[in-house]
Amino acid sequence: MAETQELGIWRFSEKEEYDLAKMFAPKLKNKLLGILGDKKIEDSDLNEYSYYWASSIISPYPVLYLMGITRDSFFSNSDEDKLELLLKEYNKWDRGIEEYEGMAKESLIEIIDDKIKEKGIAKILDIACGEIAFINQIEEKYGKNVECYAVSNEKPTLKNSTTFVNSLAEFLPSAWTNKFDLVTCFEASMYFYDNFRAFNEALRVMAPNGKLFYGEGNLKSLGNKELLERLLNVNDFEYTIPPGFGRSGQHYKGIFAKWISKTVPFWNLTSNLVSKNGEGQELYGKRFKAEERNVVAWCPTTLRVQAFGTNKID
Repeated sequence: MAETQELGIWRFSEKEEYDLAKMFAPKLKNKLLGILGDKKIEDSDLNEYSYYWASSIISPYPVLYLMGITRDSFFSNSDEDKLELLLKEYNKWDRGIEEYEGMAKESLIEIIDDKIKEKGIAKILDIACGEIAFINQIEEKYGKNVECYAVSNEKPTLKNSTTFVNSLAEFLPSAWTNKFDLVTCFEASMYFYDNFRAFNEALRVMAPNGKLFYGEGNLKSLGNKELLERLLNVNDFEYTIPPGFGRSGQHYKGIFAKWISKTVPFWNLTSNLVSKNGEGQELYGKRFKAEERNVVAWCPTTLRVQAFGTNKID
């Protein structure tokens, strides 16, 4: 105990976590509303996402002290400054080009080169960008020949000219429809609250002749799940995975059951996309086909989606 006090290790109490989340959820909800624009969503769903975002940035582990922030200094801040401290990216997730290409099982550089030759510029989006290492390396390599965008629920240290949007993967700006030649999302979907919505958003913003790489297949974490369970009052929520899916018949309770109930429709979507790969699919006015690639990563499967505009797929 003496060693803990000497190191200055501290964490939020359960009451502090709950009070902070209740305070910040409306502020995060307003951020999501701004990103939604004219798009509509049920208020109850929006509240769920807001509470999920709030709980995901309030770590159950003693993170802030590692950055030299004491309990007294944190609570002496204004509410806005407290939120900014919690939104700061502390995890230093720093996968770059080499790691991304390993998870894509394809040369992303060749994709970008081809788009630059074709259009003069390549537009790239990294969803759940971590410490933005991939985008930084791309900008350093290509300069003004690329437009780079990044999205995360936490705020990384920004460099170069990247356009960063602080949001959830489930909420991308409406103005981004059909925008990006390359969309990447690796080692992140196990943290998303609703993979069905996040994947559909990634498809929406992919250009009619673009490529999307989406890592999936891991049931790793919902962040501070105990806090989220209390915020959503879902202790008694139950869900049994229906026949025809992996883990069929398994029964869950609480927040994990809530998460699985949102994830099963995503599994259904992706399995249908892959099984009909030869036929091609159509969504958001785009024709595309999808395939699965097994990789060595937190998300052991990469969904590769190739869009073909509105033309017939051979």
